[in-house]
Amino acid sequence: MIQYTKHRLHGARAQGGFSLIELMISLVIGLVVVGAVFAAYLSTGTSGRNGRALSQVTEDASIALNVLRTGVAMVGYGAPQDFDKTTGRFVKQYAGVGIFGCDSAFSDLGKPIDQLTCNAKGDADSVAVAYQADQWNSVTSSNVPLDCLGGALTAVSGMYLNYSRYYVQDGQLLCRGPANDAGQALVDNVVDLQIRYGVANRVNGTPDSYGAAYYATADEIGAVPNSAGWTNVVAVRICVVVRSAENALNESVGTYQGCSGPVEVKDDGDLRMYRAFTTTVVLQNRLGAVL
Repeated sequence: MIQYTKHRLHGARAQGGFSLIELMISLVIGLVVVGAVFAAYLSTGTSGRNGRALSQVTEDASIALNVLRTGVAMVGYGAPQDFDKTTGRFVKQYAGVGIFGCDSAFSDLGKPIDQLTCNAKGDADSVAVAYQADQWNSVTSSNVPLDCLGGALTAVSGMYLNYSRYYVQDGQLLCRGPANDAGQALVDNVVDLQIRYGVANRVNGTPDSYGAAYYATADEIGAVPNSAGWTNVVAVRICVVVRSAENALNESVGTYQGCSGPVEVKDDGDLRMYRAFTTTVVLQNRLGAVL
C-alpha cells in the first residue's frame, strides 16, 4: 500500500504543467513577437502614407512648374515684321512689356501689364507675362489662341496678346488671363511662390552678354514695369512650395525647408508634408535684345 501511494505521487509529479518561470518566459517571447509584428504593421502603414503623399506632392509640383515654365518661356515673343540692319535685330509686332513681378500680390489684377503695381510685402510672389500668341505657340480653338484658363483671346490691331498673371492664394496657384474677369485655380496644394530674375549687364545701352549677370528680387529690380531693370531680365528662377493634401507624418513638422530657408509651420499639429521645387527658365526671345 505504501509503495502504491509513492508510485501515484511520483506519476503525478512527472505529469505536472509548466512552471511559473516557464510561463513568464513564454509570455515575454510572445509579447516580443506580437510587438515586432505590430511595429512592422505601423511602419508599413506610415511608409505607404508617406509614399502616397510624396507622390501627390511631386505630381502637383510638376504641374505647377510646367504651367509657369510654359507661360514665362514665351516672354518677349513677337512675330517678326521687318529687319533693322542698323541694330541687326528683327522688328517685332509686339514690342511692349514682357514681364513684371512683385514680391507680394498685385494691387489690381485687372490692369494692363505696363500699369501693374504691387501690394505691401506678402508671403508669396506674383508674376505677369505677356507675348504675342499664335496657333504655333498656344493652344487654339478654331485657330484662335487661348489664354491660361482656356478663354479665347481677342485680336487687337491684328494681333493676339496673351497676358497672364500668376499668383498664389489660399493654397492654390492661380492664373488670370485677358479673357477672364477673375483668376481661377490651376493647381491645388501650392502654398508659396518665390521668383528671382536673372538680369544681364548693359554696356552703352546693350547687354554685354547673353546670360544673367546676377539674380534679383522684384523689389531690387524696380517698381515700374517698363523700367530698364525689367528690360534686362533674361532668365527667371521659379520656386514653389507644395504640401500634401492630407496628413502624412507621425508628428508635427515644426519647420520645413522652403524656397529661402527654414519656414515655420503656422498651425500646431500640422502633419502634412511640405517640399520645395525649383526650376530656371531662360527667356530665349530676350537674350541679347533691347526691347
